[in-house]
Amino acid sequence: MVNKVKQTIRPIVNIILASLVMFFAGCPQPAPPPGWSYIFSVTPSPDSSKVAFIGSCVPNKLYGSFITSNAQLTTIDSTMFIFSTMLQITPDSAMVVYTNTKGILSVSPILASNPVFIDYAQSFQIAPDGKMVVYLKNVSASTASLYVNSLPQPGIAVQIDMDVNTFLLTQDSQSVVYTKGSSDNLYSSLLTASLPVSIDTGVNNFTVTSDSKEVVYTNTSNDLFSSPITASVPVQIDSSIVSFQVTQDGQRIVYTKGSSGDLYSSPITTSSPVLIDTGVDGFTVTADSGSIIYTKSSALTSQCGSMIWNVIPLNDLYSSPVTTSVPVLIDRGITNFIVTQDSKKIVYAKPCGSTLYSSPLTAGIPVQIDSGVMTFQVTPDSNYVVYTKVSSNDLYSSTIAMGTPVLIDTKVSDFTMTPDSKYILYIKPHAYGSGLYSSPLTVGSPVTIDENPPCPRPN
Repeated sequence: MVNKVKQTIRPIVNIILASLVMFFAGCPQPAPPPGWSYIFSVTPSPDSSKVAFIGSCVPNKLYGSFITSNAQLTTIDSTMFIFSTMLQITPDSAMVVYTNTKGILSVSPILASNPVFIDYAQSFQIAPDGKMVVYLKNVSASTASLYVNSLPQPGIAVQIDMDVNTFLLTQDSQSVVYTKGSSDNLYSSLLTASLPVSIDTGVNNFTVTSDSKEVVYTNTSNDLFSSPITASVPVQIDSSIVSFQVTQDGQRIVYTKGSSGDLYSSPITTSSPVLIDTGVDGFTVTADSGSIIYTKSSALTSQCGSMIWNVIPLNDLYSSPVTTSVPVLIDRGITNFIVTQDSKKIVYAKPCGSTLYSSPLTAGIPVQIDSGVMTFQVTPDSNYVVYTKVSSNDLYSSTIAMGTPVLIDTKVSDFTMTPDSKYILYIKPHAYGSGLYSSPLTVGSPVTIDENPPCPRPN
């Protein structure tokens, strides 16, 4: 989803996920002290065999490596990189597309130093089929044009439109949906030619369904609409929208509206809202499109110390089918949660002891996984939770179903997992520097991918 105005679509989930992925997504970070080496923008390949990352002293460099060995650690590019660097790997896991501090957009094999210039870009997306890169290019201080170029061998760029603000690609890699101009008017176009189709005017935020057929959006009056991507046929679903999410199957919209936090579900192509619950703070839809997981403010209070800032806001956790209102209370007094990709379980935390639990979505007896947990992620295969501890930053993994903690390493600063759920990539600091390591999720010894030596410290 693209937002013109920042909105909290899934407040509880987004807070925890933002804290987990910010380091690895290359979001802006404070610069480290002079004389420190560091590693950031750690990005595993879709096939889980390789990793691209930025590290070393200034000037920073772009590196590529196998995940299970550093035998082929490669300096891809030695140009200056910063924390805001954009970095994506193509779906076939062969190439890395990236920008440097000068806004130069390039593509290179992950395990070879062979950068090919594409263009200048302020942002970009690789098409899901990996055959094209779509990007915004500044043409003045306040406007940007939308371009598309081929991958892995760039050719002559095709300009899709001018004065573009934000854009999203369809999952079939055929079209791009975007807003343009000071009024944020909504358009779509084929990627193979500049054939803009005007859909609507004054759009706040929008998303595209997974079947690439519909665009769902709110306007400046917070009215909710859907329309075919290929034509301007808006259908108003509802009004006074606070946040919304489209189900993965592309069939329904789940949204909250009004000051009382009413949660609704409606088909995408017709306005037939079903009230799910009231007083909802945040929600997410499961990957199988069958359930809504949501929170409501809890009557329970938690004060983990004697000071007022030790008071932690708590939420009660519920689930309900997407198409009908059958709320099921999962647990009370939680702080944050993550739903497994198989849509069968939920992992959540409770305060004070920072205790981590798992539970079936349809209620049941919660399983305590561990206590003293700081941050956590769930593996893509839905079998494990990986987390760090508050007091020590030690890194653990555990089965979700049983709660069987295994120590991976100590004093870890950040981590992520490979898409196949077999390896953890993590960073741990050392004197005036940091190292990037990989480890099997359950058993085995860590592999050093890169361990930056201390940079020369200033006098």
